[in-house]
Amino acid sequence: MSGPSDKNIPRGQRFLFIVLLLLLISAALIGLVSYPFVFVLLLWLGALIYAAWNATTANKKAVCINLAAVAGLLLALEAHWVNKKEFRKRPVVATNQVTGFSMKDPLLGYTRAPNYSRDATKTVNGQASYSVTYTTDSSGYRITPQPENPLDDTCMIFLGCSFTFGDGVNDAEAMPYQVAELSNRKTINLGVSGYGPHHMLAAIEFDLLPDLGDCSGKIAVYQAIEDHVSRAAGLGHVGEIGPRYVISETGQVVYAGQYGDRLKSNDAGAIWGAVFGKSYIYQEYFVERYWVGEDEIELYLAIVAAAKSRLQQKFPGVHFIVLYWDTSDRSHAREIEARLPEIADEYIRVSEIIPGIDADPTSWLLPLDPHPNAKAHRAIAEHLTQRTTQ
Repeated sequence: MSGPSDKNIPRGQRFLFIVLLLLLISAALIGLVSYPFVFVLLLWLGALIYAAWNATTANKKAVCINLAAVAGLLLALEAHWVNKKEFRKRPVVATNQVTGFSMKDPLLGYTRAPNYSRDATKTVNGQASYSVTYTTDSSGYRITPQPENPLDDTCMIFLGCSFTFGDGVNDAEAMPYQVAELSNRKTINLGVSGYGPHHMLAAIEFDLLPDLGDCSGKIAVYQAIEDHVSRAAGLGHVGEIGPRYVISETGQVVYAGQYGDRLKSNDAGAIWGAVFGKSYIYQEYFVERYWVGEDEIELYLAIVAAAKSRLQQKFPGVHFIVLYWDTSDRSHAREIEARLPEIADEYIRVSEIIPGIDADPTSWLLPLDPHPNAKAHRAIAEHLTQRTTQ
């Protein structure tokens, strides 16, 4: 007796079986091969062409043809970005890995390792961008000199990202270090590459800042760049790790866990990224070209305002300075610059300190790198010292 033939299986069940099989093969390709979505789209394009060829009605054939056209367009676009990003000539960037420099942190996502000293280098197409040394103290902060006979009892803390930490410059060239030398005051460099204002707020809320009890005067300098807007919203590669804040129904900024936990809580955006993260289309249009709108700007400004408020609760009388890099990405400068001065006790634009930076960026930025060079760090340090010691 022969077994039942495929013709005896209901058409709906056969269709469901084929779709499930294609999904399983697609999942295997995503996990096993390079450029998986090229092969996934090829698979679905072939299946849809086959389905159109064997369609039993004109309507089914039309649906399959249209879906095959969409798959073909997506395949062409995916192949275009794979070719452009992986095979065409593009800058070859080489940086040493500075192993062990970053360590996981349950509240901030990551932080700098304490008592660390390591050389850091970067080249682009074989040309040197920088070759420097990064050194941290016992708390993981980048070192600054401690004055033996300080000018006064005022302490200055510097908050921000790589612009504050001093990516690409030596320890003594970083702006907080130079402020310490010029002002003869105690300074602490809390900058960490990739951070945003949400890290600043979390450090304040969870009591991760250094003790400033011996300081009669306190100055906090938050160095802001426009990319902090997207980071605070968890967008882009840099924004995928770190504390997550949301605005509650009452208008308060509240901690909502870690951005890395979104997948565990069935966050739609995180799940979408986990499924399509290896797609070059997804990387290009949803990660690298993320959309920043009014909600993201509002969240960013609310986080900065909350950080100032809670910092003043922790350190009564602290003077909160916002130093804003208004010289590069200007996509949302109007909205940001309209509100940041209202939040800060003192608001400073980098273009006021270095008027010619836009006209001659090569004199103020690292070679083949968008970070400020030692000359720019010095100019800003001199300006801050003059403003805060008058």
